[in-house]
Amino acid sequence: MWPRLWKWRVRVVVLLTNKNHTLPLSKSIRKVAVLGPNANDSVMLWANYNGFPTKSVTILEGIKSKLPEGTVYYEKGCDYVNTQTVFSYFDCCSYNGKKGFKATFWNNKELKGEAAATGHFSEPLNFGNGGNTVFMPGVKLNNFSARFESVYTPKESGEILLNLEGCSYFELLVNGKSMTKHRTWRTTDTRTMLQVEKGKEYKIEILYAQVENWAANLKFNLAKNSRSIIVKAFRNLKA
Repeated sequence: MWPRLWKWRVRVVVLLTNKNHTLPLSKSIRKVAVLGPNANDSVMLWANYNGFPTKSVTILEGIKSKLPEGTVYYEKGCDYVNTQTVFSYFDCCSYNGKKGFKATFWNNKELKGEAAATGHFSEPLNFGNGGNTVFMPGVKLNNFSARFESVYTPKESGEILLNLEGCSYFELLVNGKSMTKHRTWRTTDTRTMLQVEKGKEYKIEILYAQVENWAANLKFNLAKNSRSIIVKAFRNLKA
């Protein structure tokens, strides 16, 4: 039996040509484009055969850790089960002049009292407590809450997609107005369309709380439908 299995393993091996000695990447490289939803998804790394790690490092985080700041450009490009391609506008969000979202966490469900941790996230939000992974060091695995804050300033007028996905309790507010709110035991994907004006500021706030004995996960991105994801990534490389 084993010789037969080995024979089939050899047949399915895929060999990649290291043309022009591209790999390994030089640490002195100027710019790198990383594309695809799995690049920034820690849960994807686990599979389901060998238990759960105490800490996961995404493909994007690993590449960024080895290259100088500002040399890596990331585009999600598409969803897992949706054929729709998206052009992320997350880089148009900032808090106190710093790209991304400010995050405040409490070790209770009410977003009250002394904060357990604060942080700043410059990439689309992607959290989950599966495999005993906390949202941030100092935050409990369960019975916690969070507020994510930023200001979105569009570079052009038009309609954008606010894509918020979560499990437990989560709410999205724009300029203080609630756009969507859910309390659910299973992961729920919400898509809110927002008409925006170039140069106008839009305060975005996401409230989150792990409730009941339900799983905790949260994802968020701002996007616009586009067929030019790869083109945009390579333009960034040439800039």
